Amino acid sequence: MQIIRELRDEDPRHMSLRTMEKETGISRSRLDDLFHERMGSPSLQEFVTLCMLFHQRASACLEEAMKNTGQSHGEIIDAARAYEARERESQLTDDLIDRIAAHPEDYDMAANKDPNARLEAETPDE
Repeated sequence: MQIIRELRDEDPRHMSLRTMEKETGISRSRLDDLFHERMGSPSLQEFVTLCMLFHQRASACLEEAMKNTGQSHGEIIDAARAYEARERESQLTDDLIDRIAAHPEDYDMAANKDPNARLEAETPDE
C-alpha cells in the first residue's frame, strides 16, 4: 500500500477521500483505512482500481512492491490469492448474517413454535 500512498502524494490532483470514493466506488472509510494501513491490505480489485485512478499499470506497481519486499512473483501471487479467498469467506459470512437479520422468521427454532416444546424439554432422556 506504500506505493499507492506515494502515488496519491505525488498526484497533482490532490484528491480528497470523498473525490476518490466517487471515482473508485471504494468507501471513504475503507480508503482511509487503506492509506493508514489499518484493517488489512487492499483486495486485488481495490489495488487495481487505485492503480488505475492514479494512471498506473497494476502490474508495474506490483513489480515495484515485489522489489521493495524482496518477495518473488509466485509468493506475491500466492499471498494475493489467499487474501482473496479470505475476503470471499468473510463476504459469505456477512451476507448470511444480513440475510438472517432481514428475515429472522426463516431461521426460527422449531422449539419456539412447537406446542409440545416444554413437555419435551422436561421429559427425561432414557
